Amino acid sequence: MARYIDADKLKSEFNIGFGGVSHAVIANRIIDSIPTADVAEVKHGEWKHKRATIDGEHYFCCSECGREVSVNIYDNPSVTRFYPYCHCGAKMDERRDT
Repeated sequence: MARYIDADKLKSEFNIGFGGVSHAVIANRIIDSIPTADVAEVKHGEWKHKRATIDGEHYFCCSECGREVSVNIYDNPSVTRFYPYCHCGAKMDERRDT
């Protein structure tokens, strides 16, 4: 599994922690030679409860873009499990309240 790190911070640790300058220079060259990963910051949101019907249908709204979705609570009690992401790209965090 890939881990994403701050390469500049790692290089500064080599400059401080190694006894000889040549080791730090070699380590910095190795770090600089590794290609960067194509990553994007994850936007987080939450499904906010808006309204419910008497037949168990509950309507939720994305806290980031306002998109509305509906879930039948009797079939699926967790809107986040049914819709883990919104169409706007936000990763929906699990609701704390029910």
